[in-house]
Amino acid sequence: MQPFIGLNMSIQRPSGDDHGGALAPLCYIDAIEGAGGIPLCVPPFHDHRQIREIIPLLKGFLFIGGADYRPEHYGGHPQAAAELVHPRRDRFDVALARFILEETDLPVLGICGGCQLLTIARGGALVQDIGTEWTAPAGGLPLPHSRQDREKQGPIAEAGQMRGGRQSVKVGITAGKKPAAVWDNEREAKTDKTKEAPFFRHPVRFASRSLAARATGTPPGAVLATNSFHHQAIHPDRVGKHLIASAWSADGIIEAIEPAPGSPWAASGRFVLGVQWHPERMQDEAPHRQPFLALVKAAANNRVSAF
Repeated sequence: MQPFIGLNMSIQRPSGDDHGGALAPLCYIDAIEGAGGIPLCVPPFHDHRQIREIIPLLKGFLFIGGADYRPEHYGGHPQAAAELVHPRRDRFDVALARFILEETDLPVLGICGGCQLLTIARGGALVQDIGTEWTAPAGGLPLPHSRQDREKQGPIAEAGQMRGGRQSVKVGITAGKKPAAVWDNEREAKTDKTKEAPFFRHPVRFASRSLAARATGTPPGAVLATNSFHHQAIHPDRVGKHLIASAWSADGIIEAIEPAPGSPWAASGRFVLGVQWHPERMQDEAPHRQPFLALVKAAANNRVSAF
């Protein structure tokens, strides 16, 4: 029997006579279905006690991306309301993530904001704005991880565009105003700017023998080209209880988290993985389909949902 995989949902804010709505982007739904799971969207209902009622229906959970979670969850500084997820989603997602992580053994995959949510739910913290708060370990500028940063940097970001085929990587570039690493591909630097979103890539390296490496099929010593649509990142000093960083971009930004060695999750072999990029937007590439296949496989083998 195909396992039911839960997905949280975003909230469309009311406009005029429209009362708003709960939304789940189709790319997440398609990724779960394509991996052999049955997606089951879980709306952000008011009564969080109902979370306990719906969990027994599920065999795994996918936390999707979105806007930023409220900084008071981790002691951050105030942010503009326009940057934040809807308050109703914020309250629900944090309660849901804590329940699933602490009171069940469900396999879990978190993507972008969903990866950051796993950290927040476990008492971790975020770098609230990479462009203004992060310095690469070698002293260079951070990569243009968000679309907004790429627009600001212009030609620098263009050098980081890559689309299959011929590419080479420059790592540790610190001279002048260049970022810590870019994919070098002149042809793609001339690509129509309206097509920037699917093409921008940067390299991610993985801890050897990590869950993140296995879940993407990345061999030891190899790097994976990922997309990037985030301006926040997991703080390396506060990854969260039972969690450890297991992948990084060349500017030191954490790109994946998973159970820490010696933690109860690691001891039990529980599948808990967060990735900072958006594999659901690159489902035509095998390494980016694999995290969903790994989640569904773990869910199919998960006989008991809750403790």
